[in-house]
Amino acid sequence: MAKEISNLVKRIWGIAEFGEGFMTSVSNLYFAVFLTDIARLPLGYVSVILMLTSIADFIIAPLCGGIIDGTAPMRWGKLRSWLLICPPIVLFTGTMQFIVLPNALLNTIVIIFAFIVRITAFNIQVSANYALVPFMAANDKDRALLSSNRMTGSNIGRLIAGYAAPLTLAFFVSKIGDYGYMALTFSFSVMLVIGYLVHFALSKDYETGEVIKQEKRVTIRQMLTALRTNPDLAGLMLSDMTSTLGSFLLPSLVVYFYNHVIREPTLVARHMLLVGIGGMCGAYISRYLGKKFHARTVCLTLYPLISALLFSTRFFAYNPLIFMLINTAMQFCIGMTQPLEGMLYMDIADYSEWKTGVNTTAFIMGLNNVPIKVAVIVKNVILSAMLVAVGYTAGETSTPELQQGIINAYSIVPAIIPMIGFISLKFCYKLTPQMMLEVRKKTNRFK
Repeated sequence: MAKEISNLVKRIWGIAEFGEGFMTSVSNLYFAVFLTDIARLPLGYVSVILMLTSIADFIIAPLCGGIIDGTAPMRWGKLRSWLLICPPIVLFTGTMQFIVLPNALLNTIVIIFAFIVRITAFNIQVSANYALVPFMAANDKDRALLSSNRMTGSNIGRLIAGYAAPLTLAFFVSKIGDYGYMALTFSFSVMLVIGYLVHFALSKDYETGEVIKQEKRVTIRQMLTALRTNPDLAGLMLSDMTSTLGSFLLPSLVVYFYNHVIREPTLVARHMLLVGIGGMCGAYISRYLGKKFHARTVCLTLYPLISALLFSTRFFAYNPLIFMLINTAMQFCIGMTQPLEGMLYMDIADYSEWKTGVNTTAFIMGLNNVPIKVAVIVKNVILSAMLVAVGYTAGETSTPELQQGIINAYSIVPAIIPMIGFISLKFCYKLTPQMMLEVRKKTNRFK
């Protein structure tokens, strides 16, 4: 039975995700441009790096929860130990990703090796940190609160980093030249290490010595059994992928929208700031919805609303103010769905333990990373197809036909995606609040 979480945990849980937002923002913003403009690697080498690192990330992500469950509990427990071990590895290898060496081939090898080690350690710590939420929370109210804190912290971290990173990089470059990228990554990764150390300290009263003695290593066969006995998991992962896909696809499309439809490229920064604030507020508000309603019910309400808001942008395509407000409202809704989807993974983890008698929470919570990796790939495919479909050519004048094509690309395909999530969650996820109440009674999971 989970212990009631303290007020301190309720107030500051999510600071690790705040640090994640800082670190990942640097990699997302500067990794590609560093390879071409700072390391000055041949384009062939750059292509190899981007391809191999993407493949490695996709393969490694779903394995990390299994690594946690498949490893014997260490001194600080099955989950908390990774919060202490992995962040320093992420700090060092993340910094090494931005190293400049005189030999291009050696530089390429070092960068690929550093990336693979970093992404492995990063995904393990994220999975362990995420699995602590259902482990610590004593009821759905606390799960909603901690899930909301996670996404709120992540959104705040990304927002601040998006503003601070260019200024910090300019300062470091002015002092130490090309090594400024390493300095930026190191300094921002320190925020991640601090955040995880705080979570490590906050969770010390939950994964205690007595609990650790009861923890067991999970075999691969037991993990596969957990997958086989959880048909709802596939439906949830598809639904989760659709909401994540929208968050990745729309920022890519919005640049074309402001360049060619509204014809005011300078408004992109303001747009991204507003939708970022919308997502952050939505993540915060989700805690109140998660307390009163089942997460699945709320998501099934929000997905059609997100779809309707996206489709409505076509009617205000030439009005930047209304266009921004609609997108902010849409991102507010997406911000609410993401913590609630996390609660549904926790339900599946509880159900799996009841069904199989084996606790595979870290493995199942770690699978939350898979929709993100799939969404990145699908986003690139959809974006490329959309640009081909509208006949986009770099440097082309904004003709009425091109403008209408971009409007259609922004308001039709992205509006269909949430409805796929709705159908998947509606018909493929069958765990009801009544079922989960019985599961938790039998497993003594909640008070």
